[in-house]
Amino acid sequence: MSAVVTEVMQSVVPYSQFTQHLQEELVKRIERNPSYSARAFAQALEVDPSLFGKILRGERPVSKALFHKLSRKLLLSSEEQQFFAQEMGQKYLSEITGQRSGYTPVAAKDAEILGHWHYHALLELIRIPKFDLQPRNISKALGIGNAEASLALNKLIKLKMIKKDSRGNWLRCQDNINTYVQSVDSQVAKRLQQQWLERAIAALKEVPIEQRDQTAIAMAVDRNLMGKIKNEIKEFRRSLSIRFQKIGKPNEVYLLSVSFFPLTHLEKQRTKHA
Repeated sequence: MSAVVTEVMQSVVPYSQFTQHLQEELVKRIERNPSYSARAFAQALEVDPSLFGKILRGERPVSKALFHKLSRKLLLSSEEQQFFAQEMGQKYLSEITGQRSGYTPVAAKDAEILGHWHYHALLELIRIPKFDLQPRNISKALGIGNAEASLALNKLIKLKMIKKDSRGNWLRCQDNINTYVQSVDSQVAKRLQQQWLERAIAALKEVPIEQRDQTAIAMAVDRNLMGKIKNEIKEFRRSLSIRFQKIGKPNEVYLLSVSFFPLTHLEKQRTKHA
């Protein structure tokens, strides 16, 4: 264990869950990269290193403005922000609007439309340089019908998710779209996940191994840690997307689909025999 990790874990007297979260995040980053430091973490968060050090040591509180800035930088969901803010005071809650981690939420009435996989793929096709966003080309790229491609394109335009600029180039109106809407029946999300899994099975049969990665690992874990595990999976998904969309030249649309679920049902058996 590095000296920095030891110092954070032993000398810090946390005054809030949010401070603890910052400490834990720093420890995780150092474990991934032993040369990482609190100063590097502060720079990544665009915070003065001296101030950040005092926050980590519990010597300075986190201001309302800094709390919201760090929440955005750390890609915290609105639920996570609310969890931390409730302990810190009402003023910290006032600016949590329901947007999650810099992702633009979709209205409940529109989320049903995005419960179909090809809408998400179409939104990503816009990122492919020089791709001519015509229904016939969308149809060929995604393997869907012309009518289906045309309908999806028109709906995205109507929802003001995509538009043309003055030069006739297609643009996304929001860089990241979040289709999680609490008021929408979970069947919408379940349907979309089922479609993603169907695409994964098709890729397993049709796509060469050099162009895909489909692996899995079974692990015994404490089910009470599910919330923490889900947060780490979310962080991984988003950090991978952000990192690799900034380098190279996009030439295909890929899907990253993560499934984490129990293979056993031991708790049900315990309850049954209790």
